[in-house]
Amino acid sequence: MKPDIHPKYHDNVVIMCSCGAKYEAGSTREQLSTEICAACHPFYTGRRHELAGKENSPAEKFKKRMTSTTALAEKKAIKKVRKTNKIIEEKKIEKPPKLKKAKVAKPVAATETPAAPTAQK
Repeated sequence: MKPDIHPKYHDNVVIMCSCGAKYEAGSTREQLSTEICAACHPFYTGRRHELAGKENSPAEKFKKRMTSTTALAEKKAIKKVRKTNKIIEEKKIEKPPKLKKAKVAKPVAATETPAAPTAQK
C-alpha cells in the first residue's frame, strides 16, 4: 500500500446531538454532530408525531379538510341565495308563495267482515 494516502483516524470523537446527548466513537473527522439520535428518535421514544408536529397528523388533516369543505359549502349556499334574490329583483318577480302540503285522506276500513263458512253435517 502507498503510505500517507489514508486520512488520520481519531479514536475518541464526541458526537453531539441536537437534543443534547453525547456519544463517543472513532472517526476520521475531529467533530461530529447529528440532528436525531437514539435518545430522541420517534421510533425509539414512542412519540411518533413529535417530528412532524400535531398539525400534520392524519386526524388533524381530516379535521382541516372537513372544516374547509363545510365552509366552502356554506359559501356556495350563500352565493346561490344572493344570485336568486338578484334575479328576482332584476325581473321584478314576486317570490312564489310557499306551498302547503296537501292532506292525504286516510283509507276507510271496512266495517263488516264476511262471516266464516260453517261446516254442515
